[in-house]
Amino acid sequence: RRVHGVSGLGILQSYCLLPICLLFLLGFSIPVQRKPPPMHSNVPIHYRWVTRGDQPDLVKAVISQSYEILRNHPNSIIEVVTDKPIGIPHGTEIIVPKDYQTPKQSKYKARVLTYAGLNHDIPDDAYVMHLDEESMITEELVNGIHKFVQNRPKKMGQGIIIYSNYGNNWESTLCHLIDAYRISQDYGRIHLQCSMGMNLTGVKGSFLLVPAQYEKEGFLDTGPAGSLTEDCWMAMTYWRDIHWIDGHVEERSPYTLADTLKQRWRWSSGRWYVLKHHPAPWYRKALFFHFLVCGLIQPLICVASAVTFMSPLHGTGFAVVNSLNRAISGVGIVALLWGWIQQKHRSPMELVMLMPLAVILAPVFSAVDAIANIRAAINPAKTFDVISKQNMIDTQVCQTYSPTETKMD
Repeated sequence: RRVHGVSGLGILQSYCLLPICLLFLLGFSIPVQRKPPPMHSNVPIHYRWVTRGDQPDLVKAVISQSYEILRNHPNSIIEVVTDKPIGIPHGTEIIVPKDYQTPKQSKYKARVLTYAGLNHDIPDDAYVMHLDEESMITEELVNGIHKFVQNRPKKMGQGIIIYSNYGNNWESTLCHLIDAYRISQDYGRIHLQCSMGMNLTGVKGSFLLVPAQYEKEGFLDTGPAGSLTEDCWMAMTYWRDIHWIDGHVEERSPYTLADTLKQRWRWSSGRWYVLKHHPAPWYRKALFFHFLVCGLIQPLICVASAVTFMSPLHGTGFAVVNSLNRAISGVGIVALLWGWIQQKHRSPMELVMLMPLAVILAPVFSAVDAIANIRAAINPAKTFDVISKQNMIDTQVCQTYSPTETKMD
């Protein structure tokens, strides 16, 4: 009976993790150009941040620092879509009326971005770079966008997001470590599917470059069912239109474990809504479904990994399963370490000193995701909670830069 139990766990581990492992390896094997050479184009690029307006100092700091990069690129336009006036130091504020409703009754982020797309006129040859309120653009991103619009006209694009730790305690450091795996996913499955020009497992709502034609069609008007994760719903609809952009965007890890859990809970809840309600055929949802199920039984997978490592299966057939599971576990550790290396660190010492901790705490990271996934299956999120990422540094940055005229729309 014990042998059958262990063998079952070993096979479960292989079944669940092998596709995820292969996606990472295939995507990782394709070269990534994090620092594309300087390039310019005459195509207007609208850098569009979205916010509720509850963290004004954060938004002002991000806009001030991004302006220093974009001021050298004359075809770059700064825009902030917001529910509340902020008074950004540069660019245009697109303030969404409180009573605005989209044609499909979308909510939250999908609602405000649909308003901007349908009511804020932009040239037909323009692109919109969608960003979250804490997203910091880089010179490499701007160069990558210019390269992209020349090589893949009228297509959507996405690339790598790296994360910074703006907190000052052990909890924020732990959240920063947890986000390392998100970077490895960018290098793996996101890179693979964008290189193939198709959506396999969903995309990110931030660092999403969109041609004007999609904006004017209201491509993010998902309806209520897709409003928690409008990015996944959109990717399921426009599944052959997303490609890869070189360069990267910088964002912030959550400051607390409670915020990390809340963030993951909303993501997982929204993905279940997409799986259930999106009209796409089943074969386009198959891999998406596999990822969701693996997230749901993640604790069992962790147990399977530990048990099969400590109690290898005996027999000729099981030798293959043993080797496969050890290889999968090794790839998982490499992926986590690679993500941690690519993170933005305060110092080289932090990078080196915390690297062993990333491996030791890997089961904890899995447990955090598992709790969020199980909670989403039992009690799915009903609202779009925005976690706080504003701090005193933002207030200091706001006082450093002198504002220019802000245009209201």
